[in-house]
Amino acid sequence: QILTILASDDLGENWFKLSEVWKADLVAGDERLVTPRLSLLSDGRLAVVCDHNDYGYFHEDQPFGNWIWWSEDDGKTWSDPTVMEVPGFEPDRITECSNGQLLIATHLMRGDSQEFALILSGSDDGGETWRVISTVAHDGYYRYCEGALVHLQDGGIACIMRENHSAGFTCRVAFSEDGGTTWSETSCLPFALHR
Repeated sequence: QILTILASDDLGENWFKLSEVWKADLVAGDERLVTPRLSLLSDGRLAVVCDHNDYGYFHEDQPFGNWIWWSEDDGKTWSDPTVMEVPGFEPDRITECSNGQLLIATHLMRGDSQEFALILSGSDDGGETWRVISTVAHDGYYRYCEGALVHLQDGGIACIMRENHSAGFTCRVAFSEDGGTTWSETSCLPFALHR
């Protein structure tokens, strides 16, 4: 697998290969790259986050499996990966709060319920270190996954989540008015989509 950055300099009319972020040689035993996400931060840095081999980082008691790469030259070159202190897998892109805090959503399997929980993690130092801030959603029934954070005009945050039972449940949403520390109960959305 080759994690590749594509770019366009004509508003999306044409695209070209800009750079390669990382390579995974599965035959040689490298873990597969899963769900890479690209973010642009206000300081001009680009970040790519990606998890590895869902099955190895699936449960809450397994090690961290989300990696991050940084670029400070508009994606032309990339740092070596570092492991983020972010539990779970299939991370969302990094979003940035008005106070500079970085947020990222992931999901993981909780041992007590054997069901998914949507987790919010954050960084107060530009992505150097990360900590779990809150559980966005977990009730032991809905299989919350692939959370996407949306910063709202009123200062709140919405987290849109896929429901992973593949049984006709619609997507769910929860809201936070305190930067992601606490969350509302989830409610139904009028669509059922994969990321």
